[in-house]
Amino acid sequence: MSQIIARQLRNAGVAAVFGVMGDGNMYWLAEYAALPGMRWCPAWHEAGAVGMADGYARAAGRDSVGVATVTMGPGLAQALAALTAAVRTRSPVLVITAEPDHVFPPNAQDIDQRSWATTAGARYRLVTEPADLSAALAETMACARSGQPAVLAVATSLMDREHDDGPASDAPPAISPAATDMTGLGSAVRLLAASRRPLVVLGRGAELSGAVPAVVEVGRRIGACFLTTVPAKGCLADARDPFDLGLAGTMAHPPARRLAGLADVVLVVGAALDTHNTFRGSFFGDARLIRIDIRPPAQMWHPAGDVIEITADAATAITQLAAQLPPHREPGLRNPETAELLAREPSRRAALAAAQSPDGLNPWAVIAAIDAAVSDRAHIVTGVGHFWYFAAPYLSARPGRTFQFGYGFGLIGQGLPLAIGAAVAAADAGANRPTVAIEGDGSFWMNPQELQSAVRFGANLLVIVLNNAAYGSEFHKLGIAGLDPAAGTFDRPADVVAVARALGADARRVATADELHAGLAAFAASGGVRVLDVGIARSVMSEAYQRMHLPPPADDN
Repeated sequence: MSQIIARQLRNAGVAAVFGVMGDGNMYWLAEYAALPGMRWCPAWHEAGAVGMADGYARAAGRDSVGVATVTMGPGLAQALAALTAAVRTRSPVLVITAEPDHVFPPNAQDIDQRSWATTAGARYRLVTEPADLSAALAETMACARSGQPAVLAVATSLMDREHDDGPASDAPPAISPAATDMTGLGSAVRLLAASRRPLVVLGRGAELSGAVPAVVEVGRRIGACFLTTVPAKGCLADARDPFDLGLAGTMAHPPARRLAGLADVVLVVGAALDTHNTFRGSFFGDARLIRIDIRPPAQMWHPAGDVIEITADAATAITQLAAQLPPHREPGLRNPETAELLAREPSRRAALAAAQSPDGLNPWAVIAAIDAAVSDRAHIVTGVGHFWYFAAPYLSARPGRTFQFGYGFGLIGQGLPLAIGAAVAAADAGANRPTVAIEGDGSFWMNPQELQSAVRFGANLLVIVLNNAAYGSEFHKLGIAGLDPAAGTFDRPADVVAVARALGADARRVATADELHAGLAAFAASGGVRVLDVGIARSVMSEAYQRMHLPPPADDN
């Protein structure tokens, strides 16, 4: 049975498997690793393995599935936080495990795995008969491709049984078409045709469906400015539209916030209306919303009565909408006043970066330096924490540069595994593009051992640790609440550089702007696995935190 699992994964197009070996998976993993062209990528921790599979799938692109494997019981339990994060971001991830046979005496590793997996939001499929394996693999692969991570569990008693798996097939498993509901299309066309100040928001679904050029064409026809969600950052880079306002919601810059408040209709394509995209439901004011996505939203941060829902593939729905939309000659928000407002934004950002900080490097200045030095071909991965509110909005979206963010579940510690998986995907694709991970120190210390995995995999990876010797979010929130923020600091922080070097990475500490520039230049020149431990000021609060946690200023324009 172990050989059958290995061969069917190969036939399904799975070229890399990340995982931690144990009793529940070691035999088929050995068979898989022996197959020509198949890559077994052993991680040190189960959450790291699932994070790598997540990063691999997102970086590899449409129709790719990231496969991770863990052993039964404690292995799956250790992986559940990362699996939940993959569920929240609709990542195409498949986790393969075993399930103990329920015999007496009971297996010490036996848990109710189905309940654990479904609580995380994943699909759970148990195989108890050899003849069911092929269908189960096809089912769970298709489920993952559709955006719902899945767990495939094989009963341990099957591992020693022989079975003829039938003729091999190199075709990927078929994906059942999602249910569609286009009844709102006519209302959407009429609303957009009558709008005077429309906005268009693009999400990851628009990018994955290949709908971005068509969405841009529709937006220009109706006189709309554009916004993107955080997962879709960079999808408009090739369009080079002068009225691209950047990120929507929590991460939006002042001109984008002002213009969003003026909108009368907002067309949202391939995105959820979550708290980040809508800044807790207030970002789009009283605008009417039209939402096109392949599935209904899991949560809604906008008055439900103000949303026209079209459940369909983004490319299909936009094509039909464009065919019915009459010519729109109103300039909308694409006007000289908007252009002038946007023209002032670079100087405002430069002023933020120029400010001096007494307790370390200014985080805005650090991000500006990274943005200028990192290749336009780079894949940039950002973990989650206070630090990401500096990085995500102010790293430039340029043609060829791609992004990945690990904020979906608010799970710290996943930025590094995501980046390692992305770096493996780049290597498997034959692309010598660099991967850059931006992490906070609290987040980095969750999975530092995976640096050694990156070294073993031969990754071309730069890890930038924005180190303020604190949990930055908690530090600022405690201070805002009138409590001692020192409780959120590390009075004796561990040595990032020493640990990174011990794990095989090239590492250096950065305390000045010149040291930062030198470290970035060294990576650009030679690649490999490098770590920059950048001492940033913990006193500097991000703009997003100021808006979320402090009273608004008199003029927030």
